[in-house]
Amino acid sequence: YNLWPVSWPAKWILRRFDHAAIYLLIAATYTPFLAQLDNSPLALPMIVVVWGAAAAGIAIKMFLPGRYDRLAIVFYLAIGWSGVVLAGPLVTTLPTVSVALLVAGGIVYSCGVIFFAWKGLRFHNAV
Repeated sequence: YNLWPVSWPAKWILRRFDHAAIYLLIAATYTPFLAQLDNSPLALPMIVVVWGAAAAGIAIKMFLPGRYDRLAIVFYLAIGWSGVVLAGPLVTTLPTVSVALLVAGGIVYSCGVIFFAWKGLRFHNAV
């Protein structure tokens, strides 16, 4: 949808779904890793918090589009990096490669915020 002209009526609807889907992506990425933490009393509450926050973010993006865009970026990052709370159990339970890929993915997605916020860069949303 990013390449369509601003005048295209469906663009704003697609933008809502696109931005809301980021919350689904973050929560769905966390779930299988947190589900591996059988021995941690914080695993289930963390899953509930992540999905609750994702549901709240989706609701804001769908029903209040454009009103809290800067806050949404902070919210994306906060949910995305909330796994640091369970870093100890994750490191001891998951294979080293999995932890490294999770951290690398978090860093890459966090760096993507620079391009998302860089309004002067042509096609900044497509980068």
